Amino acid sequence: IAEVTGVQTCALPIFLVGHSLGGVIAKALFTLPGFQASRVSVLLTLATPHHPVLLMDKQSDDFYKRVSSHWNLHREKDLAHVTLASIGGGLRDVQVRAGLTNDTHADLNIVSSAVPGVWVSTDHRCIVWCKQLVLQLNRALFDMIGPVSKQITASPSVRRSVLHHHLLEGSGGQPYSEDRHPATVTMDKNGYWSDILKRQFTVTKGNITCEHYMMVKLNTDDAKQRFLTLEAVRMESDDWVFGCKETVVHRNTRVCTQGDNLSSRSLVLPGKGHRRAVHLDLLEARRAGDRKSTRLNSSH
Repeated sequence: IAEVTGVQTCALPIFLVGHSLGGVIAKALFTLPGFQASRVSVLLTLATPHHPVLLMDKQSDDFYKRVSSHWNLHREKDLAHVTLASIGGGLRDVQVRAGLTNDTHADLNIVSSAVPGVWVSTDHRCIVWCKQLVLQLNRALFDMIGPVSKQITASPSVRRSVLHHHLLEGSGGQPYSEDRHPATVTMDKNGYWSDILKRQFTVTKGNITCEHYMMVKLNTDDAKQRFLTLEAVRMESDDWVFGCKETVVHRNTRVCTQGDNLSSRSLVLPGKGHRRAVHLDLLEARRAGDRKSTRLNSSH
């Protein structure tokens, strides 16, 4: 709380951006005595070597170890409110390779070539002014502004969701909304339903006049069936992958009436035609389903 001309005003939240070694220095600020860590809401690092590129002296080694030790000790409690994201330049950054930009304390680690709407690698300096990346970060920053406070939201979970929305899920320029993917979806039992029995399959459909559901049964007894990857082209709907714990028979066809929405886990792929993909850990799905037989539905 700061007192200005006798009126108390709340201190504004801070958004820190560090490029290259500046990102490590920004993290080091939290180790300084008297630094008001509670003021910082977001820390964004660009092409930052969170692991040293080359250690030439003991002082640099001590510096990295001191910063890492402090974050290891306080990340889960005193620094839990800080939303930390690290973006690397990828292949074109010959000064700081992508692996060195991976921060174990970050909520999000990504390279610029994987950011939807960017899709390009940047060199060490141009990551700062890459227009596609700047636009995505600007959208994320403005989406973090609370509608009432007009400041960066105090909710770390919302800030993380906003970053995932713009830097992972592929927003297409659309603003973040908590209601974008409803938790459950009611399905049309009168649609066209088909079972997919093969481990690898391709489905091509022409003019679709009704909802089309393809069901993939997840066998809880098959230890080899661990991961499932689905890719869709020309998928207009944001909601297209659902988990169903039980089915019913309707007109001699097994259908699912209610599904858990898994679409938020899908990513946008580069290229034309609204390409989307989702990669699921089926072992996790089995555990979540209390080891019951589960069906995965993909909707067109």
